[in-house]
Amino acid sequence: MSIQTPSPRKTGQVISSPLQNDHIAASTGYRWYLASGGIAAGVRCVWNAATTVTLHDERLAFCWGGSTAMRRTQFESLNIRQYWDKALSDDLQMTRAIRAAGLAIHFVPQALVTSSDATTLRGFWTFAHRQLIIVRICTPDHWRWAFTFCSLFIAGGLSVVFLAVAGFADWGPSKLATWLAVVGAIVLIGLGGLRALLRQVSLRLVMGKSLTKADFWWDVIGTMSIAGGMHMHLLLSSLFSRKFVWRNVEYEMISPDETRIVRRLN
Repeated sequence: MSIQTPSPRKTGQVISSPLQNDHIAASTGYRWYLASGGIAAGVRCVWNAATTVTLHDERLAFCWGGSTAMRRTQFESLNIRQYWDKALSDDLQMTRAIRAAGLAIHFVPQALVTSSDATTLRGFWTFAHRQLIIVRICTPDHWRWAFTFCSLFIAGGLSVVFLAVAGFADWGPSKLATWLAVVGAIVLIGLGGLRALLRQVSLRLVMGKSLTKADFWWDVIGTMSIAGGMHMHLLLSSLFSRKFVWRNVEYEMISPDETRIVRRLN
């Protein structure tokens, strides 16, 4: 895996600064999977991109293990060691402890890091499936928010498409309703693209030349086309399973504090 970060001194300064606020228990960055490297890398970039927007909302922010800072006194008072005992996910357990204490997690865009490890479509699907199962078990509020948002977006899109098809096939709606449905579909797709465009502009302000044209086009076009269906498929697959594969070992996640080994794969 190849990860590029800002200088340690600069990163340490920007990520520790929010901790001067006593209400903020932790500050965090996140990863950005670069799209260069083939179709699988591009699809992974589209999937990962959506999370960078939600982190700005303190209600949805979570600790990411690759770049998280916390005061030592806070670490001790929140009993983070106890949350980590027998746990699979260190960062989401830290998130649970902070939420239980009624404290906040602050997202620091300057602590975003790029990752460019090679992947395949199968490898990405296995990784994303595992991540969403862990999220559903450890921080179910985050999973429910993602599922609700994705469901509403897809339901709205399918509704306007159905109205448009029904109108052109003379199944009932007037021609005016049909064209309004077409316009509605275009607006929904356009809003998704605009959201991705604004995300790319914001990311380039803090990440500069780390991002390429491939990141821009995969994020914008992918959000307008494959993102909704991909997110829903992965969310549904994580809803009906607690088992996942990690480094040739199949696990079953019983609870945030208990994970059992199902079998070792050859």
